[in-house]
Amino acid sequence: MVASAQPTTCGAFLILVTKIGNMLQAFVGAVAIIMILVAAFKYITAGDDAQKVKSAHLTITYAVVGIAVGILAFFSVEIIESIIGGTLPASC
Repeated sequence: MVASAQPTTCGAFLILVTKIGNMLQAFVGAVAIIMILVAAFKYITAGDDAQKVKSAHLTITYAVVGIAVGILAFFSVEIIESIIGGTLPASC
């Protein structure tokens, strides 16, 4: 079963890499949204406890940084292409 999922051509490999990248992006986005919801819950339940409010702010900060890293990873190929002044091969 696993052998049939293996790419046999270069084009099939590029499609596989693209699918894996898209799945990872969806995963990062979902985790970031969950972390923002967790931070919102922390913030709502913090009351007057300054330490809990600080923890909620840090959680939101980490979630936003995670989103930024995910966006940068998505556009990394275009960024590298613009720096080197060429294009990376999209097919074999």
